[in-house]
Amino acid sequence: MSIQTDIDTLEMLPLLGPSRAEARAMIAKLALRIDPDLHPELALRVLIRRFLSAPVTPESLAQLSEAEHWAKSENLTLPGLEIQLIWCAAVGRSHPDAVDQHILQQAVSQAEKLNVFAVERSLALAACDAEHADTHLCLAISLMDHQKWAARLKFAWVDLADAKSRGADPSGAFEALHHARELAQHHQDPASLILTHTRIGLLHLEAGQIAKATPHIETAMAVAKAEEDDLTIVLTSTLLCAIYLNRDERQKTGETADGLMIAGARRANWFAVVDGHITRSTLLLLDGDQVGAIQRLVRAAIHLRELVPAAAINLLKGRLAELRYTLGPSVFDRHYAAAMAAQKLS
Repeated sequence: MSIQTDIDTLEMLPLLGPSRAEARAMIAKLALRIDPDLHPELALRVLIRRFLSAPVTPESLAQLSEAEHWAKSENLTLPGLEIQLIWCAAVGRSHPDAVDQHILQQAVSQAEKLNVFAVERSLALAACDAEHADTHLCLAISLMDHQKWAARLKFAWVDLADAKSRGADPSGAFEALHHARELAQHHQDPASLILTHTRIGLLHLEAGQIAKATPHIETAMAVAKAEEDDLTIVLTSTLLCAIYLNRDERQKTGETADGLMIAGARRANWFAVVDGHITRSTLLLLDGDQVGAIQRLVRAAIHLRELVPAAAINLLKGRLAELRYTLGPSVFDRHYAAAMAAQKLS
């Protein structure tokens, strides 16, 4: 196949699930075949797909910005304009104040005059205009009627859910997230399944619907474990420990706390590790093992003090203080002495 044909094929891929890996493999091969000095426009098209097929990072945003300057230096108006709108949308989703509104409006106006990039300009405006985000997103969603838009369509649905939540429209937020989840399921995309189930679960929790939230959070955690996504494991485990403990499901609570400590340690998230120890201590207390509950906290404080920030150790000390208040000074001090003696022997 010709390079042009391969790029056309690349641009039709949905960039979700297995097609994302397929796109990255194509991008790597095309990067070796294209001479950017001879064919800058083709190289820029590949660069755009590389950016869209990967998580947004400061490095990838910097590369996109450099690509825009390159396009301008080559007098390639359309690729430069597309890159500018994509950059505004990507940055605006997390830091709208970092987007120069004059540059954004200039890019949008130019795209409107040329009658191009309707989706890109709607997404850029949505990311940088919270007040009218739902209107821009609904327009973008209505225009994304081909599988090539799948990755951006997923984020549009998630962003629309945020806009609906800000507008006190929880039913609209749930509907948007369910659309995003269906898209993730259709394309078998684990990262998107984790994102959408987590967001649906959190939305239910905000509404006080713990029973409805739990299966979504459990699904997110299960997929996260399969994908070794420790960041999500920490988040979902923290939520589920509280839910299971409130239901007095002690075995589930303990297993989840153990997973929380493991994932937290791998991420060097020592607050999560401390949280797991506190949960385990609480379970011992519920089982009537007051000495064991105190010893768990003391042992954690001793073993972790060289690794853990002082603020995290203070959580353990704070929990010990709570136990002293709950059990009473005389009972606590007696159990504390026994726990310290057992710690010295271990």
